[in-house]
Amino acid sequence: MSTLSVGTIKSVSSAAPAIQNTSGTVVGHFINKFVNFNGEATGTILSSNGVSSVTDLGQGYYRVNFSVAFSDTNYAYALGAMNRYSNSSTSGPTDDKNEGGDLRLKHDQKAAGTVEIQSWRHTNTVGEAANDVPEVCALFIGS
Repeated sequence: MSTLSVGTIKSVSSAAPAIQNTSGTVVGHFINKFVNFNGEATGTILSSNGVSSVTDLGQGYYRVNFSVAFSDTNYAYALGAMNRYSNSSTSGPTDDKNEGGDLRLKHDQKAAGTVEIQSWRHTNTVGEAANDVPEVCALFIGS
């Protein structure tokens, strides 16, 4: 076994580099694009690569715009977010709210150049409702 120690891995084409085994079969891909954004503000990007902007489409509804579109809509993604929300009845910072409910994320519209993400919360007292969250993280893998 050997170890590859380099500062940069560069593709010979515009496609993202792939990881292959000794017979040339692709066994892995790098994360193509990622974004970490504030869902309580106007989609302010905290950190990203391959994402040009995030558009706030309404309560708990966001559009992630890619800098360069994927070749199709078959890319994979993973979503995560903080499980808390702002409590407008208090003057303090964001409060943790755990009323036996959970935060759920899903994609709504998926295109090669954008994906729309929805966040909502289900609690015993409120039921299901769209919910802005303080931080949303998304990873994208594809070609």
